[in-house]
Amino acid sequence: MSSKISIVTVSYNSMAVLPKMLASMPSNTPVIIIDNSSKDTNSLKALAKDTKSILILNSENKGFGEACNQGAQIAETEFILFLNP
Repeated sequence: MSSKISIVTVSYNSMAVLPKMLASMPSNTPVIIIDNSSKDTNSLKALAKDTKSILILNSENKGFGEACNQGAQIAETEFILFLNP
């Protein structure tokens, strides 16, 4: 069964809360993480790989709205849920 919804979340130094949030997502729900130039990208990359999430790393903080739009552009589902970590 494929999901009709994608989760788009914007990260900025959010590793304290992202693992728990991602663990709460149903396994068949696509998750797109847009990172706004966090400091600890190695941990973020590992987390995205472990959770099979799509990760986009911005080289600068583009702001919440623009990052949400980035995620929406690559989502392939009928619906999108924007979820803060």
